[in-house]
Amino acid sequence: MSQDTVFIQTVLLKCSGFVPFYHQERTRSSSSHNFPFIRTAIRMVQRSVLAALLVLSSGLIILELSADIWNVIYPAVETQASNEDSEIIRLMETIYNLFYLMRGNLVMWVFLYENRASAFLTLGNDILNMLKQLQLRNVFDSCRRGTIKKLQMMSVGLFIATFLTHCAWLFWQWGLDGNGNFNTSGTSGTNGTNGTNGTNATGYDCYHYLNVCITSAMYIGLWTPACDVLFILSQQVLICSIVFAYALFMMLKMMETDIEKEYFLHKCCLEVPARDAGKGQKLREKVKMWTWLYTEVHQLGDRLNDFFGTMIFCSVALDILTGLGSGANILSSRTQQSSQDMAFNVLNCALFVCYATLFFLPFVLLHEKSTQVGNSLRKLLWQLKGHTAWKKININVTEQELENITMIAGQGNTLDALQNLAVLVRQNVLIVEAGGLLTFTRSSLTAIITTVASVLVLSQQLLERATVIDANHSKATVGNCSQLRWSDVIG
Repeated sequence: MSQDTVFIQTVLLKCSGFVPFYHQERTRSSSSHNFPFIRTAIRMVQRSVLAALLVLSSGLIILELSADIWNVIYPAVETQASNEDSEIIRLMETIYNLFYLMRGNLVMWVFLYENRASAFLTLGNDILNMLKQLQLRNVFDSCRRGTIKKLQMMSVGLFIATFLTHCAWLFWQWGLDGNGNFNTSGTSGTNGTNGTNGTNATGYDCYHYLNVCITSAMYIGLWTPACDVLFILSQQVLICSIVFAYALFMMLKMMETDIEKEYFLHKCCLEVPARDAGKGQKLREKVKMWTWLYTEVHQLGDRLNDFFGTMIFCSVALDILTGLGSGANILSSRTQQSSQDMAFNVLNCALFVCYATLFFLPFVLLHEKSTQVGNSLRKLLWQLKGHTAWKKININVTEQELENITMIAGQGNTLDALQNLAVLVRQNVLIVEAGGLLTFTRSSLTAIITTVASVLVLSQQLLERATVIDANHSKATVGNCSQLRWSDVIG
């Protein structure tokens, strides 16, 4: 297996045509350099299949949107008097599946924008080379050769987990009773439909697109390659960002461990004799190495934000809307759904909210580890400053004067470099941003979950209040009609 940290995701993206098989930087060393025609033919086939897939997906989304608008407006006009739900709730209930369909399509369109495939491969190679460089230099004791293997296992595990989860979600959705309830309000009796209960003349479940009715098998055959495949691919793109962020997290963790070792070393050794002045030189070298490492990691983090930021924002926004739509579906038809449908909608809401929050937990870990590195640097700095002050007070001028003065002066330079590094880390904390609008911290993920829960609770209260008002209005109307009839009888 290749040493690429996201090997399986890269293979899937290459097979689907989103990433070229032959990276530009490796073309000269590739055996296909002597056969440019083969490489061009493979790329043309990839592009053709990819274009057909994206065009089909976009066309079906437009068709779905048109059918949703048709079913929201016209049936709503006919049943306006009997519908107790809010218009916004009914709108979210009707089109929430459209957010799921748009998620994979939009993320993959953004991935193709401005030749991002080359930047994707370059970023992955640079992170891999950074890990290899740390291993070859033996910079940290905690940097083992199993680091890259751990990242590979993480990418494979996330692929298996997301793929199986989505397949289980699809099979459950297909197995629901009346699975055509996305657009099954019988709008007409044409094209072989009987116009009732979303079934056609042959008795099969009927999916209505405007006045066109298709069977469940046709529906699954259309949407699975066009949207479900794109959703799975979008998951793999996001997994790449997660693995890359976790690789940066592991680098910072190695750095923090090394800083903590230096801190405990100086904490235990309160008296540093002049003959150990070589320790000061080692510390200066380590401070230089820490500065280089944090600068490189921060630059890789900026590139990760530039490349994945827009895609992450699209994913989070559409996943939140899908979760809210599932919640609206629960609230608007809670008395009409079967227990299986209710369980699916609850799980659907929880799943997509998790996709928007817990799925990106490594981003939060990266931010917190960057903060912890700054805290460790300040602890070490304060410890060294305390030792320097102690040595300046207790220095013996008559014995080894020259060696002690040289050691203290050298440690002063080390303290300046360490102070500059601590300021650098404090002012440049690593944080993943989604399109410049959302930052991934522990508080932001908590805010997303609480916001979704608050919106659903508020919607439920509004629906209950509207139901009570309608019930009171109906009782008042019935009472007025009864009084009117009794007065007619008396008259």
